[in-house]
Amino acid sequence: MVAKFAHFRPKPLILSITTLVGGVVITFIALEFRHYLCEIDELARRMQLEAMAWTYLTGFVVAAWLGVAATFSQTIAHWAFKPDVLLMVPYLFFLLEPVRSGFLYYLSRRY
Repeated sequence: MVAKFAHFRPKPLILSITTLVGGVVITFIALEFRHYLCEIDELARRMQLEAMAWTYLTGFVVAAWLGVAATFSQTIAHWAFKPDVLLMVPYLFFLLEPVRSGFLYYLSRRY
């Protein structure tokens, strides 16, 4: 992502390696989070899973509304189909982490 914003054009081999490393890191994080969920007690697991469900629904609704906005806006419609932007879509999931944290805070107050 830094290379995209700095207008640095890496060689195809380096681009492939960095893409592969990103996929491996995200997979490792997901596996470790799964191990964490298996080790915590029932209430904490329920709170984590409920927060993930609400975060998923929030991301889904936001993506749907961006799709609706894209049909009415030439700027968003042209922005969404650029190959550089499409490569950054998986990293946009990290923007949902504060949403999950907010839901966890709310759930911790509720339980």
